[in-house]
Amino acid sequence: MDMKFHQWIAGERGRQKLVAEHFDITKSAVSQWVQNGVPVDRMLAVRTLSGGAVTLEELMDPSAPPEEATPELAQDFDE
Repeated sequence: MDMKFHQWIAGERGRQKLVAEHFDITKSAVSQWVQNGVPVDRMLAVRTLSGGAVTLEELMDPSAPPEEATPELAQDFDE
């Protein structure tokens, strides 16, 4: 089941802390990701950390220009 990052974070107690610790950022920074979107350079790692529950398609902003995607991210969409 594909889900958005905010749904995955809210789905289980402690996930915000897990993400913060994994990326060595504050829980406040994770809250900013929930509100503003996951930074492009962290999307693959978020997908992996979520066990694939949060997909790259769900993380990408459909209005973002294609040049914002890294080559690795673009390649992952082709799989």
